This record gives sequence, structure tokens and C-alpha cells, in this order.
Amino acid sequence: MSGETALDRTFKLSFIAYLKAVVAAAVEVAVLVFLRDRIDGVGKYFGLVLFGIFLFLAWRLLSLWMVRWRVTDRGLEVKGGVLPWRRFHRSIPYAAIFEAYYNRGFVGYVCRYGTVTVRRSEGATSALIQKGMHNARTLQGLINNGVASHRAAMTPGSLAAPAVTTPGGPTAVEHLAELARLKASGDITEAEYVHMKGKIIGADTPPPDGRGLVT
Repeated sequence: MSGETALDRTFKLSFIAYLKAVVAAAVEVAVLVFLRDRIDGVGKYFGLVLFGIFLFLAWRLLSLWMVRWRVTDRGLEVKGGVLPWRRFHRSIPYAAIFEAYYNRGFVGYVCRYGTVTVRRSEGATSALIQKGMHNARTLQGLINNGVASHRAAMTPGSLAAPAVTTPGGPTAVEHLAELARLKASGDITEAEYVHMKGKIIGADTPPPDGRGLVT
């Protein structure tokens, strides 16, 4: 479709983030029950404290559910917050991003989640960090490919020298390799792959149409 953005992917937190909140609440309840049976006076406030634990758990789960990282052709959008006056929506263009990376442990590898860090162009000390993000590797790959596409578009002669990139950052060849990995794993479609590859090497590849094919 002609006014549609070729790339539009939204990422949410992994179920592990919710599971950790539930486990933490369960531990608090167990401690409360333990103290009620052994300390006089605790039972008097048992119901009130228990209600507070479950209320905080509901708040925590809702806060986790509201987190959204959206990757488009224009840049990265980050949303979060529960209360109307505490909600936030940050739009970060690729021009303001230096790089994205992620890290994860064994459990993160098995469950496909990790911590994503986006370094801003202002310097290494300015960064966005989100723990427990589902498909963290795919997210950082799409962000870095978007940054590479932007740099290729801003660099004269980028088609003739696709490997040129910002000093200290990944080369265009590395971005293309990561893009091929995302396609092979099924994290992006064939249409997204062709479109983003064309932007990285400087080719004028049109965005995919509504059928998911490149016209």
C-alpha cells in the first residue's frame, strides 16, 4: 500500500519479566504467612498487608504490559507508564542513535529475551536500557540496520563504497550479515529484507506493497 511504512515492528517484554514479578509477590506472601504464625500482632494486619501486596503486583504487571518499543523506517519509539500524567512516548530518529546492543544469559538464550541498550549519538553515557525484552537480538538488529540505512542515505557515494561507516561502529557488511541472519531465522519477511538491504547499500528499493511482495 502506498502510504504504509515498510518497517513497523513492536516489541514487548518477555513473559519472564511478568513471572519474576509474580514470584516476588509469592515470596512476600510466604514471608507474611510465616510471620503471622510466629509473631503476635501480625495477624491483625494480615488482610490489609496481603491486599497491599496484590495491589502492588497488579500495578507492577500493568506497568510491564505498557512497555512498548516500536521500530519503523523513521526511528525508534519507546512508550510506557500507567497513569495518564506519568505516561511517556519518546521518538528517537536514527540520526540520534549511535548503536544498539544486547546481552543475555543462558535463561535469556533459551527463552529469547535479554537487556537491550541503545546508545545515543550525544555520547556513550546517554543511553536507553530495557531489561527483559522479548526477541532482544532481533530488536537490536533492526535498530542497527535502520541506523546503517540512515548513514548510507546521508553518505555521498554510499553505493560505491558500502563498507564505509561511522568509526567505531559496525560496517555495512556486518549490518548486511545481521540482516541475512534475521531473514534466515524468520524474524523479518522477505519484503522487509529486500527493502532494508536496498537502503543499506544505497539502492533505491521501493517499500513492499500490501501483499508483502516488492513491486
